[in-house]
Amino acid sequence: MKLLITLGHRVEEQMNTAYRNSVLVVVLLAATALAPGIAVGIVSHPVDGDVSAQQNATDASANASVTLANQTRTGRSVFVDRATLPEGGFVVLSEAGENDSIVGVSLPLSAGTHEGKVTLRGAPGNDLNRTRLGTNTTLVATLHRDSNDNGRFDGLLTSDADEPYGNGSTPARDRATVTVAASDRPTNASVTLSNRTSDGTTVTVDRATLPDGGYVAVHDGGYNGSNATETLLGATGYLDAGSYENVTVAVAGGNDSTPVDSGRISVVIHDDTDGDRAFQYVSSDGVEDQPARANGSPVADTASLTVERPSTPTPTVTATSSPTETEPSTTATAESTATETPTATPAQEPADESTPYGGESSGREGILDNPLFPVIIGVFALFAVLTVVRR
Repeated sequence: MKLLITLGHRVEEQMNTAYRNSVLVVVLLAATALAPGIAVGIVSHPVDGDVSAQQNATDASANASVTLANQTRTGRSVFVDRATLPEGGFVVLSEAGENDSIVGVSLPLSAGTHEGKVTLRGAPGNDLNRTRLGTNTTLVATLHRDSNDNGRFDGLLTSDADEPYGNGSTPARDRATVTVAASDRPTNASVTLSNRTSDGTTVTVDRATLPDGGYVAVHDGGYNGSNATETLLGATGYLDAGSYENVTVAVAGGNDSTPVDSGRISVVIHDDTDGDRAFQYVSSDGVEDQPARANGSPVADTASLTVERPSTPTPTVTATSSPTETEPSTTATAESTATETPTATPAQEPADESTPYGGESSGREGILDNPLFPVIIGVFALFAVLTVVRR
């Protein structure tokens, strides 16, 4: 009898242990089934050393730096003490001030730290390509990426190309004053114009040197001081002292806005005689901002301008022909048929099917869609059997 009682206690203890283990298994499986988002979150963590492209870009901007010191130069180049470009690109030199006009761009630089001179040269899209400083000038050096990887600075051609390095909205830049000794400054004004082809709205001047600053103006025909205010076609804004290449001047015919026609034109260097940096030659009736002179004559050059305007295509008769008498009835029938045919309304997705588990989700994630659901059912069945046996 005692043996039977002892065996009964052992069986009961084993069933209690099995019961507790079953409960533990059920709890673990239920937690796994009902919390798929937790598993997804763990898997989505990046492994050690995995850094996003955005983070790389931020670090590159933060590490970019440039140092430009005050210096004395001949006016044809500027020395950059140090420029660090993590991804390569360009050092861009611009004149400090409201216009912030670009005066020089370095050759394409590889990733790393550089030092050396940047020669004044034009940039694509720049109407004022300065080749020489004519006086002391404050310049700003800014670092730019070569974002389209073509080895050319295109920041003036497209707003989103070759953007500057910088941390947030602050570009990587430095400024300094470049002093040009008097012996190195240009002393004589000069201008060169070759025969040009244009659309009639602009004229490109080959070269212009303004020792004291001023303007480049375009006149109709050969320059004649007796009626120069009447023949003026256009002029640049104020240009600082120095030399320039490929200067673009907007022109118009006479006093209206119509383009000029083919013919002879002259370009003339005008001084800023009143010092206000505004071209007042016409408004002052020739009293202010008169032409610069060399050996008693105005500094000017003359050439031929050929105007080529784009042709406007003439519409063809076929494109504007009227429909035949039978076409209206055919069109009306088609429209009537289309109106009588009901249009199916797309089914709207239930608002409660949104899910945080990814773009390909059907909105039904949960215990029913969990692949462990059959196992859970089996465990619950085992738990029920053990409970009945225990009783």
